[in-house]
Amino acid sequence: MKRLTWFYIAIGIAFVGVLPGLAADLSGSWVFRRPGPDGTSNDTYFRLKQSGNEVTGFVQQRLNLRKIDSGSVEGNKFTLKVTTMFGGQPRVTTYEGTLENDGLHVKVIPPAGGRGRGRGAGGGRFGRVKCLR
Repeated sequence: MKRLTWFYIAIGIAFVGVLPGLAADLSGSWVFRRPGPDGTSNDTYFRLKQSGNEVTGFVQQRLNLRKIDSGSVEGNKFTLKVTTMFGGQPRVTTYEGTLENDGLHVKVIPPAGGRGRGRGAGGGRFGRVKCLR
C-alpha cells in the first residue's frame, strides 16, 4: 500500500512539473480584420514575443506602429498596454484577452478622456497570421 501511495505522489509531482509548459504562448503575428462598408477591412496587427510571463512587441493599425509598453500573461489570459501622445498628454490603450483554440479574443479599452471617435470599448477575435518562433 505504501508503494502505491508513493507511486501516486511521484506521478502527481511529475504532472505538476509539466503544468507550466501548458501555459499559453502568444508569440507570433496576429491580425484582426474589421470589415468596412465598402468591402475593405480595417486591420489591426499584433506582433508578439513572449518570454515567461512577459510579452513584448508591437501593435500596428494602418501605418501606425506602436511599441507595447507593458505586457503580461497568466495562463491563457493576457494584458497589453500601449501609450500614445495626444496634445502632449499620454493616452494608454489597454488590450485584455484570452488565447483560445480559435485565436485571441481581445477586448480593447480605449484611453480615458480626449476627443476620440467616442466608440468606447470594442474587441473581437484575432487569428494567427504567421508564427515567428
